[in-house]
Amino acid sequence: MKKSIILTIIISIILTILIGVMLTHRTQDKVSNYDYDYLCTYEADSDEESSTNKIQKNLYIKVDNDSYVDTAIYESVYTSEYFSLATQNLIQELLSMYDEVGGVETNIINNKKNTYVTIKYDYNKIDFKELKNKLSEVIDKESLQYKMNNKLKVEDYTRELKEYSCIKK
Repeated sequence: MKKSIILTIIISIILTILIGVMLTHRTQDKVSNYDYDYLCTYEADSDEESSTNKIQKNLYIKVDNDSYVDTAIYESVYTSEYFSLATQNLIQELLSMYDEVGGVETNIINNKKNTYVTIKYDYNKIDFKELKNKLSEVIDKESLQYKMNNKLKVEDYTRELKEYSCIKK
């Protein structure tokens, strides 16, 4: 009788640990836990013609009390099958140029299902001339980041995001 109780307890402990590991692993698939006031999204096709992969683009916007954009986090979500090591190395090289600009932070996070590439702009810290000078070879002259000379109201900021669909939190 005592052996069956001990065996039941051991099996219960093992099952509890396995269920905990599975639940923890599933919650790690969601990386984007940003504080934001507006969420803007769009889905883009990959550049490869033969591929049916989609790239999810998310933009998390935090505004101040006067409705000026304080921070903007641009996040691209790639399926892990699409995001190869060569792609990661190329993007990491580009992101290193962004990291040279004060007020801009970048990150790449991989998990089993997706790869998350983020660029965070802190408009309270960015020197817009430095941004244009250091990233002139990387960002499009028609892009919002290149056009900005100072902080923008959220309405003006989102108006420039033609391909994004934005909602207020």
